Amino acid sequence: MKKIISIILILILSYLLPAVNIKKAEKYYKKAEKYYLKKNYSKAEKFLKESLKEDPNYPQSLFLRGNIYYRQKNYSLAYKDLKKANEMLTNQNSVHAVYLQFIKNYSSYLVEKENYLKAKEIAKEMLKNKNYINLLIKEGNNFMKGSKFITLSLYSLGILLENKGQLPLSFEIYSMLIRNKYLWDNDSKAKDFYLNSLYRSGLLKIKFKDIGKGEEFLTKFLKENKKERNKEQLIRAMIILADNKLIEIRNELNKLNSQNDENIKTKIKELSKQNKFIEEYYQKILSLNPKMEIVYQNLATYYYWSEEYKKSAQIYEELIKKFPNSKNKESYIKSKKIVMNEENEL
Repeated sequence: MKKIISIILILILSYLLPAVNIKKAEKYYKKAEKYYLKKNYSKAEKFLKESLKEDPNYPQSLFLRGNIYYRQKNYSLAYKDLKKANEMLTNQNSVHAVYLQFIKNYSSYLVEKENYLKAKEIAKEMLKNKNYINLLIKEGNNFMKGSKFITLSLYSLGILLENKGQLPLSFEIYSMLIRNKYLWDNDSKAKDFYLNSLYRSGLLKIKFKDIGKGEEFLTKFLKENKKERNKEQLIRAMIILADNKLIEIRNELNKLNSQNDENIKTKIKELSKQNKFIEEYYQKILSLNPKMEIVYQNLATYYYWSEEYKKSAQIYEELIKKFPNSKNKESYIKSKKIVMNEENEL
């Protein structure tokens, strides 16, 4: 009988002790909070130490201690505490907001310290933090307050890594943003960072000599950029795509010339006609910036290869009028005569 009573008492105590520990942990936490608000961090840390001695997983104390470490720029310790508190306090907006801000600053700090791989791993935490997004929706708050912050943070980190010459890692960060459609699909501001990431990814892939993939990203950027945000990016993307294809046609022309192909003109004409987007992009570029002499030159060449001689002559006429002091003026006059002769021979 005594044995049974002892077992019952042990069981009762095992249930009561955690509750007692939590109360003590809370008591020390409240004392620490008072000192924290007075910016007496050393005193606050002493009480937090006592609080966490009573309950090592008391989330409020972990969060407060993490904040102190954060303010002291002790990022590695802050990360451990804030990450744990963030996972435990799933229904507290302020906790998630602080954690996201911390992750943004910590990843940037790691880039500055040239710890690039760690920066990428830390940045991934932003995408795991869906609790914050879901809570904003549940409470009827501005969902994009969270998603816009995440997209901006990831894009900024990508740029930071690019500036440090860490191009493959930068591409990985942009890819994170691109893949997570829920972040940017319903808000124009957040979508700006998605579009910028598409654009930067295209340029990076072209730098990596992966031309096909680079063109895919840039084509997608142009297709989805319906409101034509950022004129400079639009122009550069279209120039890259149109120029690359024009170079391909020129390379084919040189190849056929070296082979003395009798059907060279017909083949080049067909190849040019198959890529009508070249005309579309060059015309669009000139509508956005009519002072780009090289674009007029390339468009005139495209029309010539397509055997649209009248159009080619018109472009050379525009070049002569728009750029009267150009060093290429005599060349434009000669080219216009050549294409007009071709037109007359048809």
